[in-house]
Amino acid sequence: MPTDIKLDPNTHDIDLSKGGTLHTSNSDALGQRLKIALLLRRGEWLPDVNKGVPYHQEFFTVKNNKSFVDSFFQNYILEVPEVNDITSYSSEIQADRKLQVEVTVTTTAGTIENFIIEV
Repeated sequence: MPTDIKLDPNTHDIDLSKGGTLHTSNSDALGQRLKIALLLRRGEWLPDVNKGVPYHQEFFTVKNNKSFVDSFFQNYILEVPEVNDITSYSSEIQADRKLQVEVTVTTTAGTIENFIIEV
């Protein structure tokens, strides 16, 4: 069973509450990896500046639209290790101009349902 250090879902700092620092379920660990993957901005991770989502390089340009972004996210999610398939995907632009993505994925450990992230 792969393990990940548990991060606080709001601050993204290491969660040291209740004495536990590791995820106890594969779906929680994979859900955290999905969130990390979608929040990583291209150029932000110095060991490989080509990793991450190209928010500034691709998304925030005149030529792109929501369908382009949705297509990118779906392909990007499928590249996360242990994700086998996307069973449902939807996104909505919020009033505060954030994109809310709701996705259900099938993984090697089962299904993660209604995973929601705002970017």
